[in-house]
Amino acid sequence: MPYLNFANSDNIEVGQWVLAVGNPLGLNSTVTAGIISAKGRGIGILSGQGKATNPIESFIQTDAAINPGNSGGALVNVNGDLIGINSAISSTNGYYQGYGFAVPANLARKIIEDIKKFGIVQRGFLGVNSLDLSNDQQVAFYNQEKKTNIKTGSGVYIIGLPDNSGAQDAGMKIGDIITKIDGVNITDFADLSVAIGSKRPGDKVQVTYTRNGKETTSTVTLRDQKGGTSARTKADLSVTEKIGAEFQSLDDRTKAYYGLSSGVVAKNVVEGSEIAKAGIVDGYIITEINGKPVNSQKDVENLLNKFTGTGQIKYMDDYGRGYQRGFKMP
Repeated sequence: MPYLNFANSDNIEVGQWVLAVGNPLGLNSTVTAGIISAKGRGIGILSGQGKATNPIESFIQTDAAINPGNSGGALVNVNGDLIGINSAISSTNGYYQGYGFAVPANLARKIIEDIKKFGIVQRGFLGVNSLDLSNDQQVAFYNQEKKTNIKTGSGVYIIGLPDNSGAQDAGMKIGDIITKIDGVNITDFADLSVAIGSKRPGDKVQVTYTRNGKETTSTVTLRDQKGGTSARTKADLSVTEKIGAEFQSLDDRTKAYYGLSSGVVAKNVVEGSEIAKAGIVDGYIITEINGKPVNSQKDVENLLNKFTGTGQIKYMDDYGRGYQRGFKMP
């Protein structure tokens, strides 16, 4: 079977000629040409996925014509090597207006390798809550909200260090400004997210940061979201991780209001997860799973712990309307 070679997408240059391949608007095997307009572009389309998925946004921007139907197609260099996967456009009418975006090939290759080896994507986390100093609006909002006077500029400012933080264990503190990862300049959050997101738990990175004007470099061991430093497989995932949501017990007052004898509230629903595909979003009330009432997250875990295949879930939306839908348990 014919295949494309992966290029090192870190080596691409703005102004470089590229070709976009896909099936736009139902037109099979269409090729368009353009240049790389920008690298490491964050466009905010994944921000709605929130903390549960920690999405990485560091797109290759191109002016090669990309339209609906191009997504998943190849962005290649003049040698025919893959440098990106066409993924999005910026448009006021839903069609090409000069701005197309592709996932870098290096990130796509890492995801493929993870799925082949572990069955799931491995994500390393530095363990910081941060502020993008290059984002004037974000900095201004933070200063207004927190009554601070942080200056805009280049780099990523640490505003918090959560529990199980590898960065904190390495001696980093709130107020430090991250400027490099493994010697590569970090100018904004997109740079940081792709530099760390392309690593796995247990990987060590050299983090260069400034504190009170003095530059320091520390070795940080990356962790997963639970603080672990080892790769995990599908078998290691909890029920809530597999289904893509957490659950909170429904209080008696709400049960009485809706006339329910059971129920849990869905929260932190992951976009694209199995439970989201069933139509459930944050705040919906789940009353039964596979015909059994549920009153706590423990009930959900017990019912689904050893269950695989297609199940049935009964739930209620924000307006009190009831539904019964099928879902797949991986």
